[in-house]
Amino acid sequence: EFHGNTNKNYGFASGGGGAIAHRPDLIAEVDTQQLRLSNCLFADNASVFPGGGAILAERGANVSGCTFYANDAGSGSGGAIMVGRLGSVQHWEAVLTISNSVLWGNTSADPPGDLERQYAWPLSYNVTLTSEYNCVQASSVPAGSGNINDDPRFVNEATRDLRLRRFSPAINAGDRLIRLTDIEDVNDNANDEELHPLDLDLLRRVRGSEVDMGAYEGPPCLADLNDDGVVNGADLGTLLGSWGACPGCEADLNGDGTVDGADLGTLLGAWGSCPGDAEDEEARMLSLGGTGLVPSDLMELLGASTIEDLVEILMELSPEARKGVLSLLEGW
Repeated sequence: EFHGNTNKNYGFASGGGGAIAHRPDLIAEVDTQQLRLSNCLFADNASVFPGGGAILAERGANVSGCTFYANDAGSGSGGAIMVGRLGSVQHWEAVLTISNSVLWGNTSADPPGDLERQYAWPLSYNVTLTSEYNCVQASSVPAGSGNINDDPRFVNEATRDLRLRRFSPAINAGDRLIRLTDIEDVNDNANDEELHPLDLDLLRRVRGSEVDMGAYEGPPCLADLNDDGVVNGADLGTLLGSWGACPGCEADLNGDGTVDGADLGTLLGAWGSCPGDAEDEEARMLSLGGTGLVPSDLMELLGASTIEDLVEILMELSPEARKGVLSLLEGW
């Protein structure tokens, strides 16, 4: 996360790039000199001319699953990102690739258009732009597959909680197949060839029908497996039905490839209406249904003192008996 950084021009060649100024060796090949960012958050960063409120990347950048909010390029261009060489004509290629990201509320004083307030390259030559499956604040939808210009509906812009609220148009709106490769092995599974598996909260990157735009998978209600706004018996049934080895499945809440007591503990701890804004609360309450027991009541009823005890008791029952016991739970 990059918050509140400022790059001022103190007489150097460039004051661009509030958080990152990436000006590498101009001789090296472009594919070894590009900035690479995955699942990052840039908020309230600022720069001066030539621009790039968050990032100035002379040789280009590959940005995937990131969120840029309220960055300011001052007198330059590209409130979020500025790509290209400053000053003289560049004779090498610069490539800007942006995917599965949100660029919203970024500003600059010298753009030729509202799109350039988000990302720009007016001072450079030989720039190739690829924008796919991004949510970008602009008067028209940016060119490229899957892009939108709808309000992403952050949880709380004032407090900079830039996770996505329920019913955000950016949820399930990305493309999971164009995520960057996990060359850093962020989940320590000895596989650096898989697509990036985690979001900025270190939770499973794809938790719905598709990957979400931005740095976070949303809404912030991981255990709501059927996405109806409430964690209840229906979600518990899905989890128990997936018990055991289950890599990549919805019920594997911690992304370790197995549905077990750790995932059940997460679900029971989130029982009830999902957190969110008042606008969505009525929809969540309508989804609740039922007036039965809550998990702690069920544990007491079955004599289980821990989550592990509850799991063991439930898994020893026949499927029919287990369903009967779970039917006591609220919302089942």
